[in-house]
Amino acid sequence: MRSGRPCSSADRRLTSPPEGPQDSLMRHTLTLIAGFAGAALAVALGLPVGALIGAALATGALTAMGRHLEVSKLVRDLGFCLIGVTLGSGIGPDFGADLVRWAPSIAMLILNTVLILWLGTSILRRRAGLNPEIALLAATPGSLSTVMALTSESREDVRPVFVLQSMRIFLVVFLVPPVTFLLQPPVPPDVSAQMGWVWLTLIVAIALPLGRGLSGLPAGCLLSGMVLSGLAHATGLTDGRPPEIASFSGMAIAGTVLGARLSGLSLRDLKGLATVTFVLLATTLVLTLAMVVLTSLMFGYNMGALWVAFAPGGIEAMAAIGVALGYDPAFIAVHHLSRILFLTLGIPFLMIRLRGR
Repeated sequence: MRSGRPCSSADRRLTSPPEGPQDSLMRHTLTLIAGFAGAALAVALGLPVGALIGAALATGALTAMGRHLEVSKLVRDLGFCLIGVTLGSGIGPDFGADLVRWAPSIAMLILNTVLILWLGTSILRRRAGLNPEIALLAATPGSLSTVMALTSESREDVRPVFVLQSMRIFLVVFLVPPVTFLLQPPVPPDVSAQMGWVWLTLIVAIALPLGRGLSGLPAGCLLSGMVLSGLAHATGLTDGRPPEIASFSGMAIAGTVLGARLSGLSLRDLKGLATVTFVLLATTLVLTLAMVVLTSLMFGYNMGALWVAFAPGGIEAMAAIGVALGYDPAFIAVHHLSRILFLTLGIPFLMIRLRGR
């Protein structure tokens, strides 16, 4: 990057005095109170995907005011696990046939991902002066956990990657719902059938430690919750979606994590990369929108569902948006997981090629 290197939250922690357990507890408590309060207010106001967006706005506003917020890993994983259970509730006995039907759209999603990587890397190299390896990581769409794991292997300054990825994911969350309504208004989710609390508790009790044990796997808790819930639904052991309070809590926690992720980013960090972030985001979204329209016209998929499935946001946030808007949760999850799998396998190979130049 041409300008001076932004100071990261890790740098600040090195110069900050150590905090006691009580300070840490207060910070985590404040973060959750702010997130859930924002989520409840947004739902009361009738905002689309209110729990997610309200929590992200409330915690994002506090971080902009200089408050350092943090969500404990256990609470974060619990929230993602609840979202996973909701996603799994959309899996039925015909899931295998569904995968065959979704193959063309998954192929188009992979093509869209390749184009985003190519255009995004070019934009970041030209407009931000980033070297090819860092530009590639910063341009990678919808797989923050994978990207941040790969940055540990980089010999370059990776802080621009965190700033660009965090800003992109935060903005995508707010742009996806309104564009969805413009493309094809969603159908409210069917909540007539509801999963019992006994089955919900049992699935979470198994999926949460299982997912936490898969720490090297992107979205491990979301994936374990989705798989176990999907198995329970596909075999007829239970049916329906989790109770509303459980879905609300999962989305509120996801939004809180999203807003708290901006902690430690100064105005200098944001200003230094704001212009290139908006250029990158606009290019990515226009390309994705064009691919969504093309895929819908070619194969007849629901355009709104495709938009959420193709959107370059994190799987947790996009899955929550898809569930809240009433789209097939399995359709959304499978597409985002397919992209994560493609990027997890492809990005390390590309990084090796770039280093060998």
